[in-house]
Amino acid sequence: MKNDGETLDFDIAGFKKWETVWGNVYAKLINAEQNKELLGRIPHRNFMDLAVVYYAVARDHAQKDIGTILIYNGHMEMWGQEEENLYRTAMMNMRADGEAEFAAVETIIKHMEPDITFPSVSGNVPRDTRMYILTNRRKCFGAAEILDKKILRMIADKIGDGFLVLPSSVHETVVLPPRDESEYERLADMVRVVNDTQVDVEERLSYHVYAYSRDEEALRIVA
Repeated sequence: MKNDGETLDFDIAGFKKWETVWGNVYAKLINAEQNKELLGRIPHRNFMDLAVVYYAVARDHAQKDIGTILIYNGHMEMWGQEEENLYRTAMMNMRADGEAEFAAVETIIKHMEPDITFPSVSGNVPRDTRMYILTNRRKCFGAAEILDKKILRMIADKIGDGFLVLPSSVHETVVLPPRDESEYERLADMVRVVNDTQVDVEERLSYHVYAYSRDEEALRIVA
């Protein structure tokens, strides 16, 4: 209704062909428990308490993003594809789009507000206490970057094995350097408060805290 009279420059016929659409297929993470009914109708795989699902970016003839289309089981049948191939394609496209964006919160704020200053810390700082943001180049469904094992190893190299991941939203995650296990429950409480007061329901990712293990090359729920 709002766009009555406007015609989207999108080739819907091309969406019906896998050889046309595969380059626009990506993965995103959603909360598995809150989307149980939906998961029965779409291709997906489990990832801790989350689910990996898939979408296609709709682009106009100038290759400008104009929206996203959630991929359903019917699309898979139309394309003659299996979930495994969807996952491989989505992960390949994620890296073809560029490297993940991983930066300290202070750096991001300074980029947006160059004149802002942060208090300096004098003396010896026993550990890295900064907060980092992990997302993708488009900052859209960027929480899926935690699916990339190379990205997780890179983060461990930078801030230490055992780093923590807080699920900020479907678009990004907050990464913290390794913390004492006694802090895990407090951080989970913080995630719960932020989810319930600051994040729209459809963008909530999880209420849990994850920790990375270099030996296992994987994340696990710790709180």
